[in-house]
This record gives sequence, structure tokens and C-alpha cells, in this order.
Amino acid sequence: MTTRSRHGLWLLGLSFVACRYGYNELALEPLSSDNSGGSKGSSNTQAAGGSIDSAGAPNDAPGAAGEASPSAGSSSSAGTASGGTDAGGSDTGGTAQGGTTQGGTAQGGTAPLAGAPNCPNSVAVTSNATPTVAPPVTCAYPGALVCDDFEGGQKSYWTVIANAPALATLQDCRAHGGTQALWAQPANAASPIQVQEQLSPTVGSGSLFVRSFIYLPSAQTLPVWTVLYEIWDSPTSWTNKISIDLQPDSSVTLNNWAGAGMSKTSLTSSTAVIPRDKWVCMELEIVVDKTAGATRLYLDDVQVVSSVGNIRTRGNKNFCTLSMGAVSGDNPLSIYQDDLVVATQRIGCK
Repeated sequence: MTTRSRHGLWLLGLSFVACRYGYNELALEPLSSDNSGGSKGSSNTQAAGGSIDSAGAPNDAPGAAGEASPSAGSSSSAGTASGGTDAGGSDTGGTAQGGTTQGGTAQGGTAPLAGAPNCPNSVAVTSNATPTVAPPVTCAYPGALVCDDFEGGQKSYWTVIANAPALATLQDCRAHGGTQALWAQPANAASPIQVQEQLSPTVGSGSLFVRSFIYLPSAQTLPVWTVLYEIWDSPTSWTNKISIDLQPDSSVTLNNWAGAGMSKTSLTSSTAVIPRDKWVCMELEIVVDKTAGATRLYLDDVQVVSSVGNIRTRGNKNFCTLSMGAVSGDNPLSIYQDDLVVATQRIGCK
């Protein structure tokens, strides 16, 4: 699947309200350009599948492989992580090892998804209509635009893309803060899990920061690329966006896209690696400017990637949409995310 066809998939699947400014393509100051990369999915309903761990432990092994997708978007080539499954096994005959299956029904009377972590209060995350309200700011970080701790179920202001056979829950088996975190298992480029939130106000200059905590289990082989989160200038098409992609060797790439997805610059380093089996703080910094911009990436408050010199980080529209979750290139993976903040000042990991 080419970048252009994946882009088409995204446009066909979504019908959102456009931002208020027009867009004209601008030239891109190259750092290390290529024509490959991740993609977005289209909106659809979510289906259950996979297996459940016994004794209430999350099952982090990926499910069956999805559609083949090109190996675009990967700027690292250090191989793949070892596969396998978490300890715990699977349910048999409706009862788990050591008694009845932990969980029963989820909050609100919704049954847990098959294949999702078997947690007592899991809530399925499902596709929805495009909301018209901006998210409330519920945290005290200076300049905060979005705060989400994934507590209390799916929010009315989320735009959720959950294309079957991808799965997602708000689960309480593994959380960074509070009692719940987002668990996502995308299937392939056409079956993503993404939670999108609108920025209010939108950001056309100055600094923009996106921070979240990520937990990547070791018991899986990573896809050829996985989009972790994106900040972009339109809720209908990513004519200009900056994204963080996970690579097969657990490294992360900071991608600066331009020209309606036809080209990008990618930044990575030997220190930009997500360790397995622990919560990691990831923070993206964007100096928003058409010619004098910059991008930086921090892991656990340590800068691991930085652009060099003045670059273009925006087009003719303001950044207005944040997407997090996961879009995978060729096969499923299991990932946990928690404590998202978007702000115009540095957030940090504390």
C-alpha cells in the first residue's frame, strides 16, 4: 500500500470539521528526506478477537497478522524484538486458572473485549461520531490545552477511530497514574486505534509540547512501523503534521511531514529507544514556524533527538488536532498509554 493510497483510506473514512484556515503547500527544508511513512485509518466499528490471559493478567502477545502493508516509515534497521507472550496462559471453559475469570462485565454493563487485557473494570473504546466540543482542561500545567488521564470511561469530546479487528480498552490492570490507562492493539494500517482531541485554541506560532507515558511489553515482535501520536493542522487530512513513530528495534523516529504527506524529514538517534516492560515518559517539543521552526524529543526528561537549524514546522494553518493510540504497519502490537498533556509550555515528567 503506497503512502498516497493510505492517505486516501484516511480521507474516505473520516468526515470531520475543517480548521478555519486555507492551506498552500510550502517548500520543505530537508534534513534527511524520504517518501515513506505511516498512515491513518478510517472510522469503522470495533470487533472483538484474540485470547484472554488467565488470572486477570494482561495478554500482551499480538493477535493474528493483518493485511500486508509496505515497510514505509522505518528509518531504523536494527532488526525486531523477540516474540512470545506474557505468563498466564488463556481461559478454558469460561473459568480462569485459580477460579472464575476476573472481570465479568465492564463499567456500564459492557462485556470485556475478547483479546483485551482481562481486567475487572475494562471499558471498550469504540468508534464514534465526530464530537463538536473541545476537551476541558483539567490539569494545572502552565499553558495546558489538553489533559487526559483516561479515567472514567470514553469521553464525549474524543473522536475515536477503532477499526476492526483492532482492539482498545480503558483498563485497570496496568496504569501509570490513577486506576486506568488506554490499552491499544492495532491490527494493520487499515485497522488502527486512535483517540483524537481538538486543540483550543489552535497553535500557529510559539511552542507546542505533547507529553504522554508509554508502556511497551517485551513479549511481542514490533511492526515495521507504528504511529504513536501525531499533531496535525486539520481534522480531515494531515496536510502538515509531526508524528512520533515506533520502529521494529524499539527506537522512535520524529517525523516532520509536508506537502500533503508526499515527503517528510525523519530524525532519530541511538538514544531514542523505548525500553520494554516499564513506563517511559515521552515529550515532543515543536517550535511552530513556517521557516524558523524546530523539533525536539525527550525520553524521561532527557533530550534524545533535535532538529538542526531553522526548519519549517507548519503550513498555512494552525496545529489543531492531537491523535494518540497506535497505527501499525503490518502486524498487531500491544501498547499502553497514559497521562496525556498538550501545552504551550514545557510539561516534563513529574
